[in-house]
Amino acid sequence: MYTNNNLLTLKATNPKSMNPVTSAVAFYGNRTIGTDSFRLLEVSAPGEAHEPTVIYSNQLKSFKPEKKVTQFTLEDITTALKTVSHYVYYPDVDQVLAEKTDEEYSTIKVNATLFGELLVTMGKMAKNGIVEIKIPTKCKTNPIHIYANSHEHYQSENQTAHGLMMRTNKQ
Repeated sequence: MYTNNNLLTLKATNPKSMNPVTSAVAFYGNRTIGTDSFRLLEVSAPGEAHEPTVIYSNQLKSFKPEKKVTQFTLEDITTALKTVSHYVYYPDVDQVLAEKTDEEYSTIKVNATLFGELLVTMGKMAKNGIVEIKIPTKCKTNPIHIYANSHEHYQSENQTAHGLMMRTNKQ
């Protein structure tokens, strides 16, 4: 079974790509995965694991479950779409998803909507949408700092942006 949350993986794909891996969502029964090679999104599903069925994102976008439907099956999707690429090779993403044991991670919780809006807004002024994120590791209540730089050649002065994002202590 899948839910609308499993369709969120569409956002991590590149429908214009010629590569089936980066222009499709893989349905594994117990999860869905989408990637555009720069980002990857995995969403768990309440089902049994099986070999992936790969559905191109431009096809999958036309699948619209009824608003009252909270769960649907892979059959529901394939029946609605009529043509699905079942036999596309999908790489072993578990190796990519695994956290490195020799790496130190700083875990924080933030409001995704507010953080996303701040990143997108600041990315508009930065070349190639690049921002720098600094996460304090010693004090878990200090804010995250985000920096963007315009680096525009036609301007006499470079413009910079500095954003702060407070962490949340909510679950």
